[in-house]
Amino acid sequence: MEIRCVLLKKEQQEQLIQCGWIPKELDIVPDEWRLFFGGLDEGKNLKAIAVYALSPRNRKNAALEYIFVQKQCRRQGVGTKLLQFSEEQLQLLGRKRLSCEWHGSEQDLENVTSFLQEAGFRPVKKPAHILVYNQGQFQGSELQKLQKTSPKLWKSVVRIDDYHELRMRRLLAQYETTGFCIEERDYDPELCRFYIEDGEIRAAACLRRMKNGDLTTMKGYLSPQLQNKFAMTLLIAVLINDLRTVLQPEIKIYLKLYRSNFYESVKKLFGEGQEEYLFREYERVIGGR
Repeated sequence: MEIRCVLLKKEQQEQLIQCGWIPKELDIVPDEWRLFFGGLDEGKNLKAIAVYALSPRNRKNAALEYIFVQKQCRRQGVGTKLLQFSEEQLQLLGRKRLSCEWHGSEQDLENVTSFLQEAGFRPVKKPAHILVYNQGQFQGSELQKLQKTSPKLWKSVVRIDDYHELRMRRLLAQYETTGFCIEERDYDPELCRFYIEDGEIRAAACLRRMKNGDLTTMKGYLSPQLQNKFAMTLLIAVLINDLRTVLQPEIKIYLKLYRSNFYESVKKLFGEGQEEYLFREYERVIGGR
């Protein structure tokens, strides 16, 4: 199938979202750090799209956030051609490392993995879980029980309003800093918690507020020196407990659970989620190292 690939303009990007080409739950909005590419047929009708997010901190990185090919155009090389064009444009901008994260059913991931591997991506981790909870599902009694049985551990989880200033002070003092890093413009102290062990930040969890008000996991960190294997579950428990009084009961929280013990302990603490998906991460190096 003949297809012409182009970089879409801002007004075209807005139309894509309004027309439902991009699922609302992905929370993708046009901004200065996103590029939208489109594949057009001979009649200039849009048949495929690919959306990339550019990292403002690491100018060599970009993330493939979404790719969609109309059903009647699949298995004709349209998606592959669009990715090739996109990568050529990204290389011109100096981007050399691509990442991608996808979630869905087990069959969805099999199909996506096959497609991405043909396009040069490789899986970097085993499939993990996303559990979706309604804020009203979180039972205060379970959280209070945890708080009473592990008061010392509970107090080890803290909120840090001046995290970026703290991080800079540590760097200036030539101390070894935590491996956790998040863009300052994305950091919301209300949605982040840190686990302190032996005076050091050994674990961290941050949520991100989506356009519709729901929350999703944005960043997590576990230090190699971490001794408490349930620290991440504790972080989520404290964070949820702190947010219970400020969030509406209908707000959904999407928790990405990379480790099996974390997955099991979260389900034990909060119960079954309203929804459950699998997700997987991929990466690709383009234009040489």
